[in-house]
Amino acid sequence: MDPSSILSVVHLCFQYGGLLIETCQHFRKAEAELKELVIRVEGSWLRIKQQLRFIERIALTLDDEHRCVQDEILGLLAMKLSLAQTSVDKVVKKTEGKQSRLSSVIRGGKYVMQRVALNTVISDLEEWQCRFDPSWFLIMLIANPVIDQHLADQKAEQEQSGNRSIGSPITLATSLRDALRAEPRQHISIFLPMLEMHGPGIPYSNAKTAQIGGHWFIIERYTCQTGRSLTAQNNDVRTLARKLAIVDPRTFGLLNCKGVVRVLDQQRSQIQSFDFVFRVPESMEITQSLRQNLLSGEMHYSLSRRILMAKELAKSVSYVHNLNFVHKHICPETILLLQDLRSRFSTFLVGFDNFRAADGGTNFAGDTTWERNLYRHPSRQGEFPEEEYKMQHDVPEYGDAYQKFSKWLDSTGAIESPQMVNSPKYQSIIARKLKEYFVHLAKTSLPISIGDKYSSIVVTCLTCLDKDNEDFGDEDEMLDDGGILVAVRFMETILLKLDEINV
Repeated sequence: MDPSSILSVVHLCFQYGGLLIETCQHFRKAEAELKELVIRVEGSWLRIKQQLRFIERIALTLDDEHRCVQDEILGLLAMKLSLAQTSVDKVVKKTEGKQSRLSSVIRGGKYVMQRVALNTVISDLEEWQCRFDPSWFLIMLIANPVIDQHLADQKAEQEQSGNRSIGSPITLATSLRDALRAEPRQHISIFLPMLEMHGPGIPYSNAKTAQIGGHWFIIERYTCQTGRSLTAQNNDVRTLARKLAIVDPRTFGLLNCKGVVRVLDQQRSQIQSFDFVFRVPESMEITQSLRQNLLSGEMHYSLSRRILMAKELAKSVSYVHNLNFVHKHICPETILLLQDLRSRFSTFLVGFDNFRAADGGTNFAGDTTWERNLYRHPSRQGEFPEEEYKMQHDVPEYGDAYQKFSKWLDSTGAIESPQMVNSPKYQSIIARKLKEYFVHLAKTSLPISIGDKYSSIVVTCLTCLDKDNEDFGDEDEMLDDGGILVAVRFMETILLKLDEINV
């Protein structure tokens, strides 16, 4: 792909965005609520503008496939900005210049038109931002000093202009880039002293809640694995916690990590586990795991809400990979549903009790737990898996979780573990039959209840490691440094296609 193409789209975005902000200034003298909406539009555009400037500087460092994804998403932004500017301009022309002696009814109608126009702009920009962010943060994985140089230059420019916002995308990207280094420049101790952390468990989840210093936290334990170096596990825990300490929960779909507590054995001579301490996002409260929700049958979500949850989970998986880790256990037990003040639920991915660095070694250890194997790719089932765990193995697990969101039923709630599952003779056969069954469900049942687009995405996830899968099937092609191509392909085939579904 010609690099000049993406630069042309960036320039169009600057042009349309500038016109939009200029047009919105007509509402600056309006009622207080309209002024507040204008400020929100300006804030969204400021964030986007900072990201566009950075893309403009580093476009040549992206590979063709990554550049194509960026070009597609930025093209959508240019279209949204153009439509928004045209829409707001029409409202301005309809409502400006009217006499102040107009009746209160007419003035009220004018106000409603202006408010609706601005709210639509805000909604469109925020929706686009959610779509763009995964590809934006993926850039931080690229091992190129040009990225570091332009981040430093743009951060310095912001500071000179007096813009030191903590929420700046450049500031967050710089922090993420630093956390991804083998030796971060900022050395912050992530380990916490022993804490009294008593609280109720979250049903059907390994996580529990605990109150510390008047604030609620979510605690999740990572038990040290036998056969692996304790030093290596300590380093992996520290690295993951350091990365999770900088995440924005609402952007990443991952909980922000306050730190980690080392748990010693009874003799206090050796570390036996690590407790991750996660902050509960502001204005949200802990509710339940997806598994608990599926089994209770008490809560029913609309189709649009379920699709939104699926999109949130997709972003969570994408960001785990952007942090250069593989999750290894995506299932209803590792998905938490948290509720905000408006009683809206959001999904957050936890379950880091079996994580591993993407470039770390594997001891090919598995287990015979029926409930866990049900969500794994056939090559990763059983006590002695056939293949080492790769980022691609997270995708089938995610695909099966997708079926739960779409049908809102539990396929394992009343199924007992078959005795023959523990037999090596039958494990391989059962694993492949299970996968065939889930693919059959996705092809036959899902289109009827949720549509062809969604079911096609589920099938892509479930078959991503098949040789004939056009998106992920070529294993040699996926072996790029840092797993960037896998992440780009995940965005192309899963994230962007999910975003096309509107209910």
